[in-house]
Amino acid sequence: MVTVTTTAKRKRDKSLKDLWRTPQWCVDAAETILSLKFDVDIACNKDNALFSHFIGVEKDALKCSWGAPGTKAFLNPPYSKIEPWIDAAIREQSKGVTTVMLIPQSIDTKWYLKTRQSANEIVMIVGGRIAFLEPDVALGFKESRMNTGGSMLVVFRGFSGGVGCINREVEIEVMKKLGGYIPPVRPKRTVKRKYKKVSTVA
Repeated sequence: MVTVTTTAKRKRDKSLKDLWRTPQWCVDAAETILSLKFDVDIACNKDNALFSHFIGVEKDALKCSWGAPGTKAFLNPPYSKIEPWIDAAIREQSKGVTTVMLIPQSIDTKWYLKTRQSANEIVMIVGGRIAFLEPDVALGFKESRMNTGGSMLVVFRGFSGGVGCINREVEIEVMKKLGGYIPPVRPKRTVKRKYKKVSTVA
């Protein structure tokens, strides 16, 4: 997938504010770092799903099953309400589903403490921020620099809740290399020449 920077002036659909797309390089890198292969994408929609098998807004993923024991789920949840998705990941963990959440490094929150109680691994992505892709597919695969903080991968391994959690770090440049990141193609700026006015004396 080639990521581009578009010059489209169309405004973003505000109803999609919680559906920012995860760049493919980030998902591929996560699979390599965590030694797993994802089966299903959670909390997306049919236009921005990462895999053919997904549970999107058309089906309430907070209530339905994410798969059979052994399923590997990727979850980039709505950042406006993260805690309900942590609860859902813990629920699915108890049923044997492994979930990898991509969420902000908000370690000063109560939901982070809840996360640590059941998660098995937390990978802090350091040295930069992930540029998520525009949620509005009409704007194309366009990187956005609106991410205001760092991100982390939180792993809930199936049937392993409460057995302990380890922390580690990975540099974002390492992730980009592992995931095959291709820098976006940015349009060339055209420089307008300024011409001096020549005054004539009558």
